[in-house]
Amino acid sequence: MASGRSQLAAPVDLYLSYSDTDGDGRVDGTGIDATTLRGYYLSDTGVWYPVDTIGVDTVAREVRLLTNHFTLFALASPAAAGGGDGAC
Repeated sequence: MASGRSQLAAPVDLYLSYSDTDGDGRVDGTGIDATTLRGYYLSDTGVWYPVDTIGVDTVAREVRLLTNHFTLFALASPAAAGGGDGAC
């Protein structure tokens, strides 16, 4: 793949962490409610697309994603971005 993505034989769980050092349920330095975080991946064309987000663990401070490839992933909140289709 041109982007360096590696296609996997089967989907895998991917855990991305976020900062919430004071434990208030908000991503540090933002007003974003951690439970609204979703995963996104960067396509070959430079567009961010949603990836299956299984859940947010506010105790472990991580978001569980399901993917069938490795590439550049990020966390964002559609609620903080004003809703829409979830694309970043």
